[in-house]
Amino acid sequence: MMSQVLNVVMALDAPDWLDLVIVPLVVIMNAVAFLLMRKDKSLARQQRWRVPESRLLGACAMFGAFGGLAGMYTYRHKTRKAKFVLLVPFLLILQLAALGLYFLCVR
Repeated sequence: MMSQVLNVVMALDAPDWLDLVIVPLVVIMNAVAFLLMRKDKSLARQQRWRVPESRLLGACAMFGAFGGLAGMYTYRHKTRKAKFVLLVPFLLILQLAALGLYFLCVR
Protein backbone atom coordinates (compact mmCIF):
# COMPACT_ATOMS: atom_id res chain seq x y z
CA MET A 1 0.00 0.00 0.00
CA MET A 2 2.76 2.45 0.96
CA SER A 3 4.69 1.74 -2.23
CA GLN A 4 1.57 2.47 -4.27
CA VAL A 5 1.17 5.83 -2.54
CA LEU A 6 4.83 6.69 -3.17
CA ASN A 7 4.47 5.70 -6.84
CA VAL A 8 1.50 8.02 -7.22
CA VAL A 9 3.31 10.88 -5.46
CA MET A 10 6.45 10.41 -7.55
CA ALA A 11 4.38 10.38 -10.75
CA LEU A 12 3.02 13.85 -10.01
CA ASP A 13 4.57 16.69 -11.91
CA ALA A 14 4.18 20.11 -10.32
CA PRO A 15 4.28 23.23 -12.46
CA ASP A 16 7.45 25.33 -12.10
CA TRP A 17 5.61 28.36 -10.72
CA LEU A 18 4.39 26.34 -7.74
CA ASP A 19 7.82 26.56 -6.10
CA LEU A 20 7.59 30.34 -6.32
CA VAL A 21 4.28 30.24 -4.46
CA ILE A 22 4.94 27.57 -1.83
CA VAL A 23 8.14 28.96 -0.33
CA PRO A 24 6.90 32.54 0.22
CA LEU A 25 3.59 31.28 1.62
CA VAL A 26 5.37 29.05 4.14
CA VAL A 27 7.63 31.94 5.17
CA ILE A 28 4.65 34.29 5.54
CA MET A 29 2.60 31.79 7.56
CA ASN A 30 5.52 31.17 9.91
CA ALA A 31 5.92 34.92 10.43
CA VAL A 32 2.18 35.26 11.07
CA ALA A 33 2.19 32.43 13.64
CA PHE A 34 5.27 33.89 15.37
CA LEU A 35 3.74 37.37 15.52
CA LEU A 36 0.40 36.02 16.75
CA MET A 37 2.20 34.35 19.67
CA ARG A 38 3.94 37.65 20.42
CA LYS A 39 0.68 39.61 20.22
CA ASP A 40 -1.17 37.14 22.45
CA LYS A 41 1.60 37.24 25.06
CA SER A 42 1.52 41.04 25.01
CA LEU A 43 -2.26 41.08 25.44
CA ALA A 44 -2.01 38.53 28.26
CA ARG A 45 0.43 40.75 30.15
CA GLN A 46 -1.95 43.70 29.76
CA GLN A 47 -4.89 41.52 30.87
CA ARG A 48 -6.80 42.38 27.70
CA TRP A 49 -8.85 40.34 25.25
CA ARG A 50 -6.64 37.64 23.78
CA VAL A 51 -6.06 36.00 20.43
CA PRO A 52 -8.28 32.89 20.40
CA GLU A 53 -6.44 29.58 20.75
CA SER A 54 -8.16 28.36 17.60
CA ARG A 55 -6.55 31.22 15.67
CA LEU A 56 -3.11 30.47 17.12
CA LEU A 57 -3.41 26.78 16.30
CA GLY A 58 -4.96 27.56 12.92
CA ALA A 59 -1.95 29.65 11.94
CA CYS A 60 0.31 26.81 13.06
CA ALA A 61 -1.74 24.28 11.10
CA MET A 62 -1.51 26.34 7.88
CA PHE A 63 2.22 25.66 7.50
CA GLY A 64 3.18 28.04 10.31
CA ALA A 65 4.17 25.45 12.93
CA PHE A 66 7.85 26.42 12.97
CA GLY A 67 6.99 30.08 13.60
CA GLY A 68 4.41 29.10 16.21
CA LEU A 69 6.89 26.87 18.02
CA ALA A 70 9.57 29.55 17.86
CA GLY A 71 7.08 32.10 19.21
CA MET A 72 6.01 29.79 22.00
CA TYR A 73 9.53 29.40 23.32
CA THR A 74 10.82 32.89 22.47
CA TYR A 75 8.01 34.53 24.45
CA ARG A 76 7.46 31.62 26.87
CA HIS A 77 3.85 31.53 25.82
CA LYS A 78 1.49 28.54 25.87
CA THR A 79 4.37 26.29 26.94
CA ARG A 80 2.36 24.89 29.86
CA LYS A 81 -0.67 23.98 27.76
CA ALA A 82 -0.51 20.35 26.69
CA LYS A 83 -2.56 21.10 23.60
CA PHE A 84 0.15 23.43 22.30
CA VAL A 85 3.17 21.51 23.58
CA LEU A 86 1.99 18.34 21.81
CA LEU A 87 0.12 19.62 18.78
CA VAL A 88 2.47 22.30 17.45
CA PRO A 89 5.56 20.02 17.24
CA PHE A 90 3.37 17.30 15.70
CA LEU A 91 2.15 19.78 13.08
CA LEU A 92 5.76 20.78 12.42
CA ILE A 93 6.72 17.15 11.78
CA LEU A 94 3.77 16.71 9.39
CA GLN A 95 4.62 19.93 7.57
CA LEU A 96 8.28 19.01 7.20
CA ALA A 97 7.24 15.61 5.86
CA ALA A 98 4.83 17.19 3.37
CA LEU A 99 7.38 19.73 2.18
CA GLY A 100 10.04 17.03 1.99
CA LEU A 101 7.77 14.84 -0.10
CA TYR A 102 6.99 17.74 -2.38
CA PHE A 103 10.58 18.87 -2.93
CA LEU A 104 12.16 15.41 -3.05
CA CYS A 105 9.54 13.42 -4.92
CA VAL A 106 7.36 15.81 -6.89
CA ARG A 107 10.10 18.22 -8.03
